[in-house]
Formats: sequence, structure tokens, C-alpha cells
Amino acid sequence: KWQRVVSLRLDLAFPVTDLRFSPIALAQSHQLAVAAGDVHVYNIKIPVSAFVDDDNGTPENVPTDATEYSATKVAVLGDERHAWRIKYNVTGTVLTASSGDGTIRVWKAMFVNQWALLAEMSSEDYMEERGELLKMKGVLSETGRGDGEMYLRKTYY
Repeated sequence: KWQRVVSLRLDLAFPVTDLRFSPIALAQSHQLAVAAGDVHVYNIKIPVSAFVDDDNGTPENVPTDATEYSATKVAVLGDERHAWRIKYNVTGTVLTASSGDGTIRVWKAMFVNQWALLAEMSSEDYMEERGELLKMKGVLSETGRGDGEMYLRKTYY
């Protein structure tokens, strides 16, 4: 059976549509990204009493008071498009967000609490025929020789 240990209240203007913990935990905190309109990035400080005792593998003193935890907002990533889903990369340094209008944005953690927008792709970047891209890259000749069925699939690039 699950037992609630602590609840954190975050001041968000929009409903939460997704949340993700960074796969890499810091020394005494965890990073949490929350999609609620914009993408809000928090550092959640964990009290020392929540750590497991190495000698016998049991918690020293399981905290039950929310005041022992603290959530600090370290970044707000967004623009006029509301984030719908978010995902960290495996190292926790890149955060990707998708919006309901088909826009995908990619941010990179640069320095302490600094994030840079690496890329943005909208649904207008959609190409009708894959052959157009392959011709631009020189993979498909102008005559279109090759497996035509394969090159005419609709694909996002």
C-alpha cells in the first residue's frame, strides 16, 4: 500500500498536463519539470532525514512534515504556446516539450539555472513528400529512380 510522505504546493496559473523528474538526481535535491501552460522547472530540496541509513538500509527518520521539503522554481520555459507533454533526455540536460498546436521545443541546461532554447519545430515544417528532401540532399535523382513508394510517404523532418 502506498503512503503519502509529503505534499508540495506549486503556484501554477494553468492546470498541470505533464510532469517529469530529471533522471539525474543532485546531491540533496531532485529536479522536477512541470508542464502547466509554460514549462516550470523546480529544484526540490530533500531533508537529510529522508536519506536511507547505509548500515541497515532503513530510513533514519522518515519525514512527514511538508515544511522539511522545499521547492524552488529555477526556470520558466515557454512562450505563447502551451506545453502539453515534456521529456528529459537520459542525462537530464535537455528538456523537450510539445504543444497542442504541434510545436516542439527543445531546451538545454547551460549553467546553474540557465536554459537555452536549442530548437523549435512547428507543424508547418511538415513536408508533403519525402522525395523533396531526398532530392535536396542528392539522395534521389531528378528522374526519381528508386523505390517510389518509400520516398512518397508523408514524414516530419
